[in-house]
Amino acid sequence: MSHAGGEVVQSVLKFIVTHNVRDFHRVEELNVRAITPADFLNRLMSPT
Repeated sequence: MSHAGGEVVQSVLKFIVTHNVRDFHRVEELNVRAITPADFLNRLMSPT
């Protein structure tokens, strides 16, 4: 959390975009997925 102008701002991270997915195998313990840039772009382009 960070404070901005006296307000609390919280974000939810779902993905870490990296070319080196192997080094982020433990992020799933934090409910985060490591994905490649290509996978990220495919998610942006696919209708959901």
